[in-house]
Amino acid sequence: MNPIKRAITAVGGVSAAARLCGVSARAINKWVAAGKLPRTEYTGETRHAEKLAKGSSGEFTAGWLKDASATAYQLLSHDQDHTPMSTVSSAPDVPVRMSSAQQEGQ
Repeated sequence: MNPIKRAITAVGGVSAAARLCGVSARAINKWVAAGKLPRTEYTGETRHAEKLAKGSSGEFTAGWLKDASATAYQLLSHDQDHTPMSTVSSAPDVPVRMSSAQQEGQ
């Protein structure tokens, strides 16, 4: 089980986590799918890990959750280092992964 899913389960599910963090259930589901907290957690804009840890009755700490989530970012970054990137022509500053068909056409 990914650490985000474990944390969400520990606080009583998606709806409970959404209430604790002041976000939508959809946002929580995105975190679970991605296996990581949002970027704002690491820029100091949000404190979701602390809120979830407090609601977990000691099942985990905010530090553990942030570290586990940071590992997911590191894995994603490592994976992207080996995948060719391109940009969307309508948004030249937005990197996107190229499909294998697109890579063959270059």
